[in-house]
Amino acid sequence: MRAVAFVAALLTAVAPGTDGEAAPAPRSGGLSLAAELAPRVRTLTRRVATYHYTTRTKMGLPSEGAVALDDPRVEEYLRERSALYWDPRFEPAPGHPIWGLYVATDPVSSRVFGGFGEDWALVRVTLPRGLRFLEVRTADAARRPEDRLPAAVREELAAAGCEAAYAADLVIDRGSLACREVALRTLLDLEVDALLYDFKAVDYPACDGSRNGAFLLLRAEALELPAARAYTAPPPADGPAAEEGRAIGELFARARAAGSTQRPIWPAPDDQVAPSAATERWMRETLFACGGYAEDRLDGRPAAAPADPAAAAELRALAAERAGDDAAAAAAWEEVLRHDPDRVEALYGLAWLRATSPAPGVRDPERAVEAAEWLVELTHYMQRRSTVGFDWPRHLKLRASWTVAVAYLAAGRWDRGVAYATQAVETAAAQHRAEGTPLSARAVERGGRILALARARKPYEAGGPGRDFESFGDALAAGTTGY
Repeated sequence: MRAVAFVAALLTAVAPGTDGEAAPAPRSGGLSLAAELAPRVRTLTRRVATYHYTTRTKMGLPSEGAVALDDPRVEEYLRERSALYWDPRFEPAPGHPIWGLYVATDPVSSRVFGGFGEDWALVRVTLPRGLRFLEVRTADAARRPEDRLPAAVREELAAAGCEAAYAADLVIDRGSLACREVALRTLLDLEVDALLYDFKAVDYPACDGSRNGAFLLLRAEALELPAARAYTAPPPADGPAAEEGRAIGELFARARAAGSTQRPIWPAPDDQVAPSAATERWMRETLFACGGYAEDRLDGRPAAAPADPAAAAELRALAAERAGDDAAAAAAWEEVLRHDPDRVEALYGLAWLRATSPAPGVRDPERAVEAAEWLVELTHYMQRRSTVGFDWPRHLKLRASWTVAVAYLAAGRWDRGVAYATQAVETAAAQHRAEGTPLSARAVERGGRILALARARKPYEAGGPGRDFESFGDALAAGTTGY
């Protein structure tokens, strides 16, 4: 209660948007944390476009029909969302991100947080030149000992009741009231408008080696909110919005060519769009970490490509699946699992190929069952232990049920196949009753197809998951890794 009272008093005095002059920002409790983080404060030297997915209803917009790109309710929503970071109604929840306005630095990366259906919108938020942000990314997005806060700072934090070891944990995680108090004091000391943290990115040829991350925006007053745009439908046929809409569509096409499963929210033949030279220029001008600006780099140096052999093998597997080379895809998925036995996407891809591929030497029902059973175990654990919102744990569990059912059919274990196919259909039907979308309807239909085969004691004959379950697989992937 003491910390909650402190935060409330603190925000009453210095919260952004209060009338009149703000009281002097309290110092960070005598800790050396602010001095340690001060060299990580940077300033944008140009405007940067960022992207945020949310629903129309959350912005107060109608759930269907045409909506103006610059509807004033969008700006109001963004102001309220950014103020959540300073909300004194705080409850500790280790592993959960703090409330606030999160924006990714390209529309494809941010798509991982978006759902499906006409109610969803892509919101563009422009960061102005001069915006001050605190850099809390690490050299390769991995938690290495050398990336921890210095021992002296960690000891001071511990003495204050805060056990954070990394800067990102302190300012983004809802770990404890003590850490929250220190974080707020420190950020006010540093006078920053945003946080830049590690976040998944798609590797684009035009932005080779970039580590763009994502921003948590702290102060609405520092943003160009009147310039915010909400895309709820295909962009208009002409004008500046049409040009940007085409560029975004091409960016999704580039991302899909690089292995992403993401699509824009509006219908678009993004798989058939040939990315243009104009998009190359647009990317370098508008995407953070793509144009080579000094403030985009870690410690003033170009970011090193992450040394992740599992990720490299995963990209090879996805490329082989798109090319229809089941043997190469299966070999690459096996390589992924040698490096990371718990990688959900690899277990899913391998199980489907080993269970359904017609390619000589690829089909291996027992290996399919082994991978699928472990997938079920992992997704059951993830659903029970999930610290992420939205419906992704249920999507994981549904996809795992489909996969293990198909694996059992390939191995001739008909009763087990029927049991898991029935479970998958029941789960899909429940989601369809709740969502009522064409996507959820297709999920029910395809689950029913597997169940019919199981009851007829017939194996499922198909290729990899990307070729037969493309639409629903894309939707599920958007709720898991997304890449």
